Amino acid sequence: MSALIDQPQPSTANLVFAHDKSHGPSVGYLLSLRSKTSRRVMGSYLNRVAQMFGYANHLDAHWQKMGRDEVQLVMDKLLDNHRSPNTARVYLSAIKGVMREAWIQKRIDAEQYERIKLVKAHRGQRLPKGRRLLDEEVKALLCACDLKTVRGARDAALLGILAECGLRRAEVVSIQLKDVNLKTKTIRLIGKGNKERQVFVPPLSIKHIQTWLSFRGEEPGFLFNRVWKGDTISEHGLSDQAVLFLLKEKVGQACIDSCAPHDLRRTFATKLFELNVDPLTVQKAMGHASLTTTQRYDRRNDDEVARVAEAFSYD
Repeated sequence: MSALIDQPQPSTANLVFAHDKSHGPSVGYLLSLRSKTSRRVMGSYLNRVAQMFGYANHLDAHWQKMGRDEVQLVMDKLLDNHRSPNTARVYLSAIKGVMREAWIQKRIDAEQYERIKLVKAHRGQRLPKGRRLLDEEVKALLCACDLKTVRGARDAALLGILAECGLRRAEVVSIQLKDVNLKTKTIRLIGKGNKERQVFVPPLSIKHIQTWLSFRGEEPGFLFNRVWKGDTISEHGLSDQAVLFLLKEKVGQACIDSCAPHDLRRTFATKLFELNVDPLTVQKAMGHASLTTTQRYDRRNDDEVARVAEAFSYD
């Protein structure tokens, strides 16, 4: 790779993987990731890195010629563009993953790989992303779903599970009907990291699920199906991207501030902490491998600081 970032894009005659794109180091690295979501996300990061050097995408990039200086240039450019330290660390992890694969494939030698491993992302910290929703906002979201319609019943059940069970959107769309037990009020699912866990569903969400199933029926398959025009229920499940669009629509109808699906997960964790639930229990409910990760979802301190600021005065 050239040492100059933002150089003109090379001609197609110079693309390194034109003859063997399916076995390039970037593809090998992405295939080593277990989650399809992780593959998509990390692939987008690699595409941006490739584009910094003038290539169309990560398949076309000449990864074999990337050295320590080029990796450091990427880190510096991210800093210049005011990307967060955490984002820079993800970029660096993706690059190192590709270069490890290049070493495994014997496209680079051990010395080149070891020099790249020495590169570190810039230090720093940013405020946590997202927000917690107020109880009134969650209620408004659910009230925006018309339970008398097929789509409204589905949306209420889905949003209820996100808010009351704290699931990731990729988890909620993966639920199969056979994994739902209405008698024990539990859902069995396999979450991030291929980890299986049991989720306990509160009464309101159970009620919404039952309403949705009165429309959907008991046929095997995904719990949450696509709904076509004319209220035709498809056998195909929703995508995690569809959850994003669904929530955006309901936010507009509920007239609340913008929020993301993961904000419902943050709200769930914060509610548990407010109820003085043991942190290890919260960790288990969230499906986290680390308690440190769980603690980052606790937004109680933000509320407390806001109340202090509101009351603070020299008058």
